[in-house]
Amino acid sequence: MKTTALFRPIGPDQFEALKKLEFSQIPSHVFGQKFFYPQLHESFAKQIAKEWYLPKHGHAYVIRLEIACSYLEQFEVKRIGGPEHTEYRIPIEEKANFSRELVGKIEVIAEYQQDTIKQPFLFCRIGETTEAILSPAAGFQSHFQCLA
Repeated sequence: MKTTALFRPIGPDQFEALKKLEFSQIPSHVFGQKFFYPQLHESFAKQIAKEWYLPKHGHAYVIRLEIACSYLEQFEVKRIGGPEHTEYRIPIEEKANFSRELVGKIEVIAEYQQDTIKQPFLFCRIGETTEAILSPAAGFQSHFQCLA
């Protein structure tokens, strides 16, 4: 059977639920939305974990799972940004089938804690506006310091 690796960031509650299931299936509340969004690239899942889950929960994980390619063929790959920003959208109704198609145990491949990830500081000159530097379009959060 041919398989493919998929990746997914999760928060602390999802991690605890995964432990209770002995890393053998996706917990129900990972499907807490209309779709389950496993990523095709580890780097994209890590980016989401650090930029979304970590600030929200203070702790984030990235899981890796193997799934049968024959099962995934029915779903379209969606690109939502750059070349590595690709994911599947698995409908919530498919949770049982998705878990049945997992091959082996789900692995935790990365863990992040808020106190170990430092947000970068941005420095600006006196008179420079922070709005120009810290625009949401630029993807920056409000961690900055202006020096005299």
